Amino acid sequence: MDLGVERAAGFARASFEAADQLLLLALPLMVLYRSVTLKLMLWLTTGALIYLTTTKKTGGTFLLLTVLLPLINPMFAPTLIRHAITTTLPIAVAIVGIGLPISTLFITYQLNLDNVVSQVLFASFEDRLTASWPASMELAMAHGNALLGRGIGGIGAAQKHFEPLLYMPGDNLYVYLYVTFGLLAFGFVATYVWNLVRLDIHSSPWNRIVWAMGVAVLLNGWANNGVESSITASILGLTLASAYAARRGRRAPEPLYPGLSPAPAPRGLATP
Repeated sequence: MDLGVERAAGFARASFEAADQLLLLALPLMVLYRSVTLKLMLWLTTGALIYLTTTKKTGGTFLLLTVLLPLINPMFAPTLIRHAITTTLPIAVAIVGIGLPISTLFITYQLNLDNVVSQVLFASFEDRLTASWPASMELAMAHGNALLGRGIGGIGAAQKHFEPLLYMPGDNLYVYLYVTFGLLAFGFVATYVWNLVRLDIHSSPWNRIVWAMGVAVLLNGWANNGVESSITASILGLTLASAYAARRGRRAPEPLYPGLSPAPAPRGLATP
């Protein structure tokens, strides 16, 4: 329930994870489908189903990608625009995702939630700004190490069982990584963003899929730790590995079983 509104979870453990599944599984099809009609039907259906989950963070990501997907498609946008978007957007998203929680240590936020619409749209965001994010940062500083964090299990689901009095959901990817790994987390985020920025989306549809899913993960990370979600964590690892391999011209993976030919490599990867 969210302010008395039912939240549909489908086959997922929670409504927000169902929304993430819908978005992240629709993105590859949006890039690979050639029919504009199929793309439109798929995207509208995905948006309607995300709306039923009432997950605002994923809904916001969906709306932004609705604008971005045509702008990274060679059929609709010139190279200059595509290059500007693909090189600046991941950096901007990561900066905001990191900067907002850090700003709560110095700024006391107070949102105006006088009407029902603002309560529905921003109540959970206000809770993050005023309580969840500063308290999560405090976990590392007061109950761990500001440089090295608290280690695995120091925030999130594990605390419910082993540290219930200090439990914080870690509902921000960047905060979750910082509390877990300390300043090393920023190195990971920088590496992830750098590989997305340097990815050549003009060379293949696969690279465009990796970029779009990577941006979706970074955006969702503003209000969800992602690491404790099976679909988001899987996409995080897949996009990092694929972006790195595509940039380095790595070979396609060997077959898993003898006698089987490997699947055709995406055009962004070199074949054996």
